[in-house]
Amino acid sequence: MRFRILAAGLLVSCASTLTQVASGSDFELEPGRTVQLAGTGVRVTFLEVVSDSRCPVDVVCVTAGDAEVRLSVVGEGEDRTVSLHTMQEPRSVTIGAVRLELTGLVPSPRSTVTIRPQEYRATIRWSTDRARISPASPRAKPRSSRRSNQVRSKGASVRGSRVQ
Repeated sequence: MRFRILAAGLLVSCASTLTQVASGSDFELEPGRTVQLAGTGVRVTFLEVVSDSRCPVDVVCVTAGDAEVRLSVVGEGEDRTVSLHTMQEPRSVTIGAVRLELTGLVPSPRSTVTIRPQEYRATIRWSTDRARISPASPRAKPRSSRRSNQVRSKGASVRGSRVQ
């Protein structure tokens, strides 16, 4: 019984100390760390670096290489694990109204040093697409009354183009 109370207390304590990150800003995560995306119910956790084949900074390489970072994204009806890359696709992912982009991974590899998993830091940029928030959500913004730039020609549809 004491264990359950202690465990519940720790969960509440941890949940209330999550760092809130504002939309449009970059944030840095270490493996195992979680942040709350401000104004949403979404939490992002840096799980691990799956692979790191980036070219060491003290070597000349033919290609830059790539690193893959695995994140957990939980909230607003989602519970997903996503992988983002430093050079290959996908570098970003959109889940609901939240877009996450991997903008950096440190430390940079060196040919003579092995990077321990806990030494990695991933830099993530997040933004929100208000138009994608469901109308049932209290944060939903009404869609603008802008007229769409849609042109129809012989059954084809082109968005965002102007015919002159």
